[in-house]
Amino acid sequence: MSLLSALTFGPFLSDPTPGVVEEQIQKQYVGSQRILRKFYDTDRLKFDDRGDFRGKAATGSWTLFGNVDIEHVSLTDKALILDGHRNILIFNEDGKRMERKKGDRWAAEIATHAGPGQAMQIESALRNIFVAEGEDLTPLLPDYWQDYIQRLNGRGGKPCEMSEVGDENKNAMPKSGGSVGVTDGKKTHDVPPNYLMAARMAGVEGEIRFRASISKSGDIIKLCLTQALGGGLDDEVARVVRQWKYEPYLLNGEPVEVGTIVTMRFGMRKP
Repeated sequence: MSLLSALTFGPFLSDPTPGVVEEQIQKQYVGSQRILRKFYDTDRLKFDDRGDFRGKAATGSWTLFGNVDIEHVSLTDKALILDGHRNILIFNEDGKRMERKKGDRWAAEIATHAGPGQAMQIESALRNIFVAEGEDLTPLLPDYWQDYIQRLNGRGGKPCEMSEVGDENKNAMPKSGGSVGVTDGKKTHDVPPNYLMAARMAGVEGEIRFRASISKSGDIIKLCLTQALGGGLDDEVARVVRQWKYEPYLLNGEPVEVGTIVTMRFGMRKP
């Protein structure tokens, strides 16, 4: 079984007759876990009858805002309401298994209309909101996650540790030093990550590693996750690392692109 198969869902039941729409939705959804297509950092979402988000909210990490448990379903003439709680997704120490810890309350309100075709309208909206069974999640994730998730799901692909990321000048790769794999004296602009409160409260601890390249101009490029932790911390590290700046590395007096390993540790877990 792939890592994420337990987090997806099957197809909606066939279009029910009037009066049993709510019952069928309850059977299909209550007690289930779902992955949202977009990871809004608000705990109450409103969608139109097509399943398009209404309102304003930033998007955040899929390990914080992407996975939900649905505990209750109610249907009125104007709206379908799903509610339950979010799950914080946490990778274990080897990064190959994932746990879920119960997070904050969560609810979604989807506009609907009573009458013929309501079930089909709801089915279409829900498919626009949640990832379907067997659907590849990776295109919905940031680029630095995609290689990692593909490999964890057994879908092949060359690990980014062995890819072109940072391999243009293997001999110029800086040695690991301090908390990141770059010589400290070369960094000209540093931005530290935040230990996110949600991750801290959930007890998320451990190490995150990225493979990256430092461009000829000293910018971080081609970021690729090689060891995940979850709880939003991987995305927080990616956010700040992309703001780092370096003096260009020189080879025979000319700026070159070099590979590097970025390592961050959170909490007190031992290596």
